[in-house]
Amino acid sequence: MTVQRRYERKVSEIFGYSSEAASDEMSRLRREYECPFLGARCVKPSQHRDYDPSIPFGACSVWHRSKGMSNPQPYVICPIRFVQDRRIFLDASRGLKMRENTEIIVLPEVSLSMGRIDYILALYDTAKEEVADFVVLEVMACSTTRTGDILQSFHDILQGRKTERRLGYGINLRQVVSRMMVQVLAKAYACEKWNKQMIWAVQDVLYQYMQATTKIDLHKVPLAASQTPPFDLPILFHVYGMELDAKQEKFELKLKEIYGGTKESFAKILEPMILPETDGLIELIRQKIQDRESTFTLSDSFSDGLAQMAGKIIRESPIDESA
Repeated sequence: MTVQRRYERKVSEIFGYSSEAASDEMSRLRREYECPFLGARCVKPSQHRDYDPSIPFGACSVWHRSKGMSNPQPYVICPIRFVQDRRIFLDASRGLKMRENTEIIVLPEVSLSMGRIDYILALYDTAKEEVADFVVLEVMACSTTRTGDILQSFHDILQGRKTERRLGYGINLRQVVSRMMVQVLAKAYACEKWNKQMIWAVQDVLYQYMQATTKIDLHKVPLAASQTPPFDLPILFHVYGMELDAKQEKFELKLKEIYGGTKESFAKILEPMILPETDGLIELIRQKIQDRESTFTLSDSFSDGLAQMAGKIIRESPIDESA
């Protein structure tokens, strides 16, 4: 049975543990700023002018509730969070056929002329010193707005304080999908040329947003087939959920669903789910002109209408709000 949780904007994980955890191990990690997924100090810098830059930004996820959700979920905001227990690598490597004298080697951050690849999982023949096979693995975390609010929550929890004011950060899913779309299509052409599979590790909340707002049309792959991935589907989405292990006071990353398709089927993400009718748009334009609502003519010496809208334009631009 799903427990209803009151929605409160705040960091949901700090240095790998629930923000509500109280174990000795949690205290040690917070004291030493250690990322348990790396087994080393957190590497995410804190560049906000109001906070000590020597303290890394160890927020792994934040509570958020998207439209249509009854319960808030922890939205992963750090790509390193996905490497818990090497799960994404083990899931992605199932398409590589192990044989005698081979091992799987992970190459992070591979820079190519077409862009950077997060990880390449190579099947390496140690006897012949040759690459026998490889797959491409990409990871996409969520982006946030008003990152200063997340930093406040993070530092308040770190110091054992309650955040007094209501936080107003958001999850910029539209920007994430736009960024991912360009990468998927560009890298899909490269993988097609190499005749290799590309796997994306994403969170369920992001994939649900894609399904709700675009005409993405991918095939659902049974989880059992992850042992022998269908190679007629060159692009696979491994969709992970976050499940709370109350005893361990940690969230566990779990593979929930797999979807696959071609670059052509993925390209349908470019088509919005709903397009406004021409007549409706014409009527909206007419009303705005009649109401003189934030409009201006090209003959105006001073664009009052644009000045009124400038703040909204800036807020909705995909700018870095961490400073």
